[in-house]
Amino acid sequence: MAFGNTNAGAAIQFPVTMRATPSTLTTTGTFNAWSSTGAALAVTATSLNVVSNPNIGWIGITVGGGGLVAGNATALYAASTTAQLTFSAEL
Repeated sequence: MAFGNTNAGAAIQFPVTMRATPSTLTTTGTFNAWSSTGAALAVTATSLNVVSNPNIGWIGITVGGGGLVAGNATALYAASTTAQLTFSAEL
């Protein structure tokens, strides 16, 4: 969901239950966000937001130049074959 014209959030369901709540997020490759108008917007930053569940992660997304519509749906997708989100739950 978009929170402003450059900020959004996305919930990610982990393929397996983490042994603890994730504390870090690392990204590689290129990601885009689709706006509710159908535009593909380059993601310029991601962040791990408050996570209190070992099954689902919540990430913050920032896009450059605006284009998102607050309150509307937004989708995050891999824009390169090397795109990867890595959540760490090291104790």
